[in-house]
Amino acid sequence: METIGKLQRVIESQMDSEYNKSTDVLVVYDATSRYYTQNCNGNNYKFLDALGKSGVGFDRLLLHDLHKVDITRYRCVVFSDCAVISEEDYAFISNTVCSDGRTVLLMGRFADVVGCMSNNSEMLNESNTTNCCIKVSKECITDPNRFREIFAKAGAHIYTSGGEVVIADHNMVMVHCKDHPKTVLHLHCGDMIIENPKYCTVIYNSQTGDKIM
Repeated sequence: METIGKLQRVIESQMDSEYNKSTDVLVVYDATSRYYTQNCNGNNYKFLDALGKSGVGFDRLLLHDLHKVDITRYRCVVFSDCAVISEEDYAFISNTVCSDGRTVLLMGRFADVVGCMSNNSEMLNESNTTNCCIKVSKECITDPNRFREIFAKAGAHIYTSGGEVVIADHNMVMVHCKDHPKTVLHLHCGDMIIENPKYCTVIYNSQTGDKIM
């Protein structure tokens, strides 16, 4: 409860400042598809746990909101069990998401149905000729090391490599450690080594290296 109180005060201190996005991985879900598929649903906690321990800052949103975000900021976009996709979303993913040297990870079932037509998951074959790296995992990834490898190759910023839980955005990075006596923190301003108590939550300014909490 003491840590939660400190976190609340940190967030309140940022309320009046302009929000600066600093995440470069985006995870996309489709609520409708997840009602009918079990590929990743059964491992949903392990999936989120692996993402949190991969060392990157990431955003999550639903498929129908994909066109609302600035896709150019993301180095990697992960689609998790998006089995049913509208023709409009199909075109946006093919033409906009799969471009600019971005890595696109298709995890679980993807584009089995486009619009009203069965697609047999072949929709992105044509996009392999664009400036995009497409990776496919039929199973839900639950290994943070595997995510970290994919994200690092995509050019995403890796804040830690030791499996600590990371939340990063707004030029801040929060690191939660349970059994990590020492953490090498890779900030945008350079690397620093921090000593951790048994249970530790710290926040740093990722641009300056200043300790916020």
